[in-house]
Amino acid sequence: MRVQVMDELFLKRLDIASLKNIKKDEIELEVKNNEYGMAGRIIQNGYVKVTHKPTSLTIKNNQYRSQLVCRNAVLVELDKLLEERNKA
Repeated sequence: MRVQVMDELFLKRLDIASLKNIKKDEIELEVKNNEYGMAGRIIQNGYVKVTHKPTSLTIKNNQYRSQLVCRNAVLVELDKLLEERNKA
């Protein structure tokens, strides 16, 4: 459980400029918010989806409750995938 908290703290402070394989103009960000059901209950179907335009890679995340943390987690994962692709 403590490891997950450390991950969230890291992801909250992540700067896009620190990711070497991603440029801001190459990504498309889509955010879907949670919906409300009967009696005001929250339906957990919100997500953050990032598409890398040059490669058409799409990654979606709804693991965390915070949109900021989800967005940064997706960007880190995309950066790792692009790094692996560049090595091959």
